[in-house]
Amino acid sequence: MNKNDLKTGMVVETCNGRFGLVMRGGFTYDRIVGNGYDLSEQYWSVLDNLPSDLRDGEGEYSIIRVFGNICNSSGARISDQDRTCLWERPAEEMIEIDGTKWSKSTIKEALHKHAG
Repeated sequence: MNKNDLKTGMVVETCNGRFGLVMRGGFTYDRIVGNGYDLSEQYWSVLDNLPSDLRDGEGEYSIIRVFGNICNSSGARISDQDRTCLWERPAEEMIEIDGTKWSKSTIKEALHKHAG
């Protein structure tokens, strides 16, 4: 899946376990927004800043799962509850460290940055 496949109403999950709702056709730009009820849940990302392969350069906000739209009372929840998973990053591309999933390419990039 790539960035162009994301549609309004889909929910994404990032490496750090946050969920965001895809909102296309905004006033100034397309975005992904989170619940934002407390600081640990806040999530706001401009889609133009996300590469087409859905990998964040720092890794924390790389998208690992995409869930479809639903048209019931659960549709207002920014979570995976009652939603069908449409795409998941292949397991061989992921590694878990302290309960957080990271893409292997992100770890390689970080190691390369810090080694140089």
